Amino acid sequence: MESREFRVWTEKSRDGRRLSQEDDNFRCRRRRMSFLTPELLGQLIDEHAPALELFAAQWSRAPADVVQEVFVELARQPRQPDNLIAWLYRVVRHRAYDDRRAESRRRRRETVAAAEYEPWFRPTSAGQIVPQDATEALRELPMTSARWWWPASGVA
Repeated sequence: MESREFRVWTEKSRDGRRLSQEDDNFRCRRRRMSFLTPELLGQLIDEHAPALELFAAQWSRAPADVVQEVFVELARQPRQPDNLIAWLYRVVRHRAYDDRRAESRRRRRETVAAAEYEPWFRPTSAGQIVPQDATEALRELPMTSARWWWPASGVA
């Protein structure tokens, strides 16, 4: 079955020319309007976004981003979910889970990638970078590269 979203019309414009693909896509999107008005969206955000962010904070490090994505997804819905508030909480929970899994995968991938390379500087016993080592490394860079690191035109 063909989705309404990707249906292509073979209508002709008033002057007789066939409508272009862009015209077809625009008409399709225009006919598939959302139930959500700007006023309703603003009201939902004002009333429920803070609680949804606290809810998402249980699982995600970026709960505001999760909630924002959920409201964007709500705006794309062609019709209102049966229980709108329950839908918001369910989708926030799933998005927060997804965000936590993505963060975990990213952390594992970066840890593996970092282990493959030797460190640029010797850490001190406190785990900090030795400033003299950093200065020496910057002095060894070609002048074009050093400008990225040094605010002055050259390295002293």
